[in-house]
Amino acid sequence: LEIVAKQEFESAIRDHEAGAILAKATREVLQTDLRKALKAKSGAEEIAAQMQELDSASPKRRRYIANDSTVEKLGELLNENPNGIVVFRDELTGFLRSLDKPGQEGNRAFYLESWNGNGRFVYDRIGRGTLDIAAAITSIIGGIQPGPLSEYLRKMSAGGAGDDGLIQRFQLAVWPDNSKTWRNVDTFPDSRAKKLAVATYERLDRLQPVELATELDEYEPVPFLRFDDAAQEM
Repeated sequence: LEIVAKQEFESAIRDHEAGAILAKATREVLQTDLRKALKAKSGAEEIAAQMQELDSASPKRRRYIANDSTVEKLGELLNENPNGIVVFRDELTGFLRSLDKPGQEGNRAFYLESWNGNGRFVYDRIGRGTLDIAAAITSIIGGIQPGPLSEYLRKMSAGGAGDDGLIQRFQLAVWPDNSKTWRNVDTFPDSRAKKLAVATYERLDRLQPVELATELDEYEPVPFLRFDDAAQEM
């Protein structure tokens, strides 16, 4: 999905640059017309409106994954990608340690608050202005070895600034137990299963909230679903 989105973005940028060249030439013609209209005291507003319509926003690249970014840049990506971003770190140890450094309290707060996926987050920075994120939705995935994890948990359980609930928001997805019956078989993966998985990801990517009959609370920025009775019981 990332690769396809990058290709689509590059194509859109080329089209946008071509349109910008045409818009520049058109604006020069309209400026001449505007000066004439101002002298004649007639039609200047209409020409000014035409010039304003020539301005078009630069296309935004669809993003799914970020590996190494500041939280401010991640905020910009979230503002352009309201479905959320996955922060993928192969080694979570380095990520967690970076958040433990002095001066990173704001970064920790951002990841804590973006866990729910339904809250606003506003950055105010001198030089960068105000960045208003309607829905801060961040997921973090990666790997960590039992040793460093145990050490981190011991420090966290001692209390203090590190015991703020960040590590409790993580869920253990895989515990790699070695099977005594496992053996390596060098064969091509199941093509049908792979295609089915990819088709599922693409379908989920195309889904729009309105197609799912989602609910929308006036106080919540993100459409949501509820479990029906059967799903709730399960």
